Amino acid sequence: MNRHISPATSITFDAVNYERGDIVYQGLPDKNKTENDILKAFRDISKPGTPFFTLMKDHNIQVAYMRIRLKNGKDLAISIVINQWHSNVTHLFGEKAELDITKNSADFITGLIGSYPNYFFDVREEDLPDFFGILIRFDKSPGSYERLARYGVNRAEDRLWDMYDWFQKRFYEDEPVNGGLFDLNRYYYLAK
Repeated sequence: MNRHISPATSITFDAVNYERGDIVYQGLPDKNKTENDILKAFRDISKPGTPFFTLMKDHNIQVAYMRIRLKNGKDLAISIVINQWHSNVTHLFGEKAELDITKNSADFITGLIGSYPNYFFDVREEDLPDFFGILIRFDKSPGSYERLARYGVNRAEDRLWDMYDWFQKRFYEDEPVNGGLFDLNRYYYLAK
């Protein structure tokens, strides 16, 4: 690829989500000391077949926003984009029949993208290993859902609007010209 793109274009490849043909997943880092360590961990869990992403069968599950509360007082905003594998895209109807969930993956993008977040996650830096473990070993058991609920923000929770306000404010800070309102019409519908 590098031979075909002129350096004058200033095009670079995404260090977290772009994978070359010879990619070897290194495994989760032992510690998440830096933002780069966190991004490396995201890289490892983004691979096709990660249990949590293979369970994303609903065509409306596409984007989640994640707030990582760092110990230094700064917060990271991450967009989790679910890549649903389609074996055929020639049909307008019957999309579910063309999904191959065993090949689903995710991209983790620094910042907030999209207008319709489907879910919010709020994770403290010290809880990242547990959160990554949930995604890697998610099995749809009541225990997995209970652990995930520690970090997810359900639409029935009082803190939903505080989280929405944080993400909205962060979006306006990061994108003062292009930022707009997030639409929660596609937020996960099941209230608990």
